Amino acid sequence: AGLLDGLASSSRLQKFVKRSATLLSLSAVVAAGAVAYDYKIEQDVDKNSPKQTKKKKVLVLDFSRMKIVEEKPKDWKTILSALDSSDSNNNDEKVSEVEIRNLVDTIHAAAEDPNIVALYGIFGHGFQFSAGGWAQVEEVRNALKVFRESHRIHWEPNKAHESVLSRRGNATPKPMYAYADTFANPVDSGNKEFYLASIFSHIHLQQNGELHLFGLASSNVFLKDALKKYGVKVHVFKHGKFKTAPNLFTEKTYLREHKDNTTSLVKSLNDQICDGIVQSRRGLTAFDNIVWNMINNYGTFSASHVKSLGLVDFLPHLSPIHVLLQSNKKAMTTQGSNEKQ
Repeated sequence: AGLLDGLASSSRLQKFVKRSATLLSLSAVVAAGAVAYDYKIEQDVDKNSPKQTKKKKVLVLDFSRMKIVEEKPKDWKTILSALDSSDSNNNDEKVSEVEIRNLVDTIHAAAEDPNIVALYGIFGHGFQFSAGGWAQVEEVRNALKVFRESHRIHWEPNKAHESVLSRRGNATPKPMYAYADTFANPVDSGNKEFYLASIFSHIHLQQNGELHLFGLASSNVFLKDALKKYGVKVHVFKHGKFKTAPNLFTEKTYLREHKDNTTSLVKSLNDQICDGIVQSRRGLTAFDNIVWNMINNYGTFSASHVKSLGLVDFLPHLSPIHVLLQSNKKAMTTQGSNEKQ
């Protein structure tokens, strides 16, 4: 809490999309294109200081209004539309498209910047977060892990190293605070937001919030009967029983090989998600396959149950920003008094 001195205001995020083509500056390390995403670096400069010393800064990422894409459209109509929307009065609720490369580079640059001492992530708030798939979510999560492990030097920071190979001088871990009003997205059974938030060192869930981890699921459409009504018969040549793509047109339901193939893929991905949560929430050593099956089948968890399971750390009434700022202010005041003595 004592590291959040840089967050100067309690507003969610400043309106940062401007008509100029410049967007983000992370100590002159990262630059982005004309239309940006919801993120800001909070910093203060002590104007009374002769050296103009920069105070500590916090990177704020509002995932609740973020749409992660591989690449944003480059046509002039899209750019003009985005620039025009920057002047609207309801930007606080606007979903912003983020190119995944820019987002990852920003987090990596923040991890390397010694002036950026913490990261604050916002989740929930209308379930507007979206990504192109689990691969993109995993890429962003790996970048967040690099931020969390930025005080260490690993051969590969994205892997689950338990031992510290070396430490960056007197570097200390950079805290990561995640806050959500709820993690119960009704249309995302795998819960991408919680999987992303689980890498944060401190997870705050609003007291009336909920969490569901139903596990991944997959469904397929079969059009054979529908096509038959119109006299359409599809002829397909394929090699191997596990070549299942044409089954959309040639079958009424799952064949055994098709079902085995889909089940294996979904189970493998679901196990990877569960393992990732266990590794980042280090108190979940007892979470084996039996426990995860019980969690997936339980339904929606209340905030108190989630905390008792160790999946979140704190249950505040509101966003903890104010509390963290007050704690930091007291800590800095106490530190200053001790130095004078």
